[in-house]
Amino acid sequence: RGRRETWEGGQGERDKSPQGGELRAGTDQNAAVVPENRELQPDPEQEFIGYQVTSVNTEIVAFRRQNGRIAVQLRQNPFYVESGGQISDSGIIEGDGWKMVVDDVRKVAGRVAVIGDVEGAFPQTKQPIPVRASVVDDLRRETQRNHTATHLLHAALRNALGTHVMQRG
Repeated sequence: RGRRETWEGGQGERDKSPQGGELRAGTDQNAAVVPENRELQPDPEQEFIGYQVTSVNTEIVAFRRQNGRIAVQLRQNPFYVESGGQISDSGIIEGDGWKMVVDDVRKVAGRVAVIGDVEGAFPQTKQPIPVRASVVDDLRRETQRNHTATHLLHAALRNALGTHVMQRG
């Protein structure tokens, strides 16, 4: 609560996500004091393609650095963001001479931020950055199976014990 996120220095929307974290800009009073936010094209759009593929050649259209970490917005995004009880994906984003180990995916100011640590020299450019984005496929499938199993178990418990049984978290 009371936090603001922006991809370009201070004019962002309130983030309705309950998650906090270092890559959130901080309180409303200091939202404009954010190191290196960059949109590489005006109002970039993002398409989630993670139900069709888990690896794609795409572009970084916005990024933000803070505290030695980086959050990027991909034009075509295969990374699932936590929702409905299923956890976010992890994976790798690779560019020319660098890679990013993705360990977090969050909804930020109406967009999906893919977050991680960069190995190598991240490009200093004002143009979209071509990359290969890959989800850890085995982990994604295992997570989907476990998530589905949880729903099936919940349905069986409600059937056996009654509608007062509630699944949370």
